[in-house]
This record gives sequence, C-alpha cells and structure tokens, in this order.
Amino acid sequence: MNFLISGGPLMIFIGLCSIVTIAVGIERWLRLKGGRILPEGFVREVIRLLRERNLSKAIELCSTREEIGINVIREGLNQAGSRREVIREHFENAGREANHKLRKGLGVLATVASISPLLGLMGTVTGMIHVFQKITEERAALGDPSQLSKGISEALITTAAGLAVAIVTLVVHNYLVKKTEEITLELEKASSEILDLLDTDGPLDDGIAA
Repeated sequence: MNFLISGGPLMIFIGLCSIVTIAVGIERWLRLKGGRILPEGFVREVIRLLRERNLSKAIELCSTREEIGINVIREGLNQAGSRREVIREHFENAGREANHKLRKGLGVLATVASISPLLGLMGTVTGMIHVFQKITEERAALGDPSQLSKGISEALITTAAGLAVAIVTLVVHNYLVKKTEEITLELEKASSEILDLLDTDGPLDDGIAA
C-alpha cells in the first residue's frame, strides 16, 4: 500500500482504471459465456422444426426466450413468406443490433488501455519535476544522491502501475473482441441456414408460401 501511495495523486486515477477493467471484464465475461447469447442446441431445434415445415412451433419456441441471438432468429422467422431479400434485410438489421449489444463496454476497455500508460507517464513527469524542484530548493543535488534516487524511483511507480493496468486491460479487451467475433460468426451461420429453409417452395405450416 505504501508503494502505491508513494506514486502520487495520479495513482488514484490509475486505480480507478483498474477497477473499470475488472468490472467491465467480469460483466462481459458473464454475459458472453456459455449459452447466454445463443443456447446450445437451440438453432438445431429451430432448423429441425423448419425442415418439418412447422413454422408456428419454431416461432413459439423463440417467443419464450429473450437471449440476444434468439431475438435475431425470431426477427427472421417473423418475416416468413416475404421475399428472400426482405428476410435477409431483417436478419442483417437484427444482427447489427445484436452486435452492438455484444460489443458493449469494449470501447471503455480500449480507452482505459490507451490512457493508463499516459497517466503513468504524466505521473512520472510531474514527480520528476517535483523532485528537481525540491533538490533545487534544498541545494542537495550532489550532496545526497540517495534523495535523488528515491525521488526518481517514486516517480517511476506511476509508469509501472499505468503499464501494468494497460497490459491487463489490453489482454481482456482482445479476449472479449475475439469472443464477440466468434458469437457474431455463429449468428451469421445460423441466420444463413434458416434463411435457406425459409426461402423454399411449398407451404410452411399455415399456408404461408416462402
């Protein structure tokens, strides 16, 4: 604790950055983990129902869930009977909205990763200015080298802390970006397969022609 306190006032802001990283990282990890976006086996069940020409059952199945990925599928199913271009457009619009929700908080992490080392550098610069001002006032530049080395080490603490926070934040950010891209790709594949099933000849289960 004394080590951190000796870094100066800017350590408060670096500490806040670390708290933001932890909070956003945990919230996004919990939100994106497992089947919270698109439950495992759900797409297969919808596809099975569509192959059996049971559209109303597929829509009913989607209407009971509120996951982001299921909302995308439901949006496409609700357009059954429309032209392929219309169905695709609704899938794309719902997909963009879902992607926006999936990327929530990633901009905050990117900002933290960018400003943390800058805060550390600012702390070092202001700390060095303070050290040299004190040395000048006390006329101890060469008389007590330990005072100079101690002041410099304390000033560098902010740089070390800022870099540590930035590195961790960057790792968390890149992991969440990769996870988001994987989920988005999974949604695109599911939407494409469902679109092909909706864009077929013959009735779906209630007389609607695809």
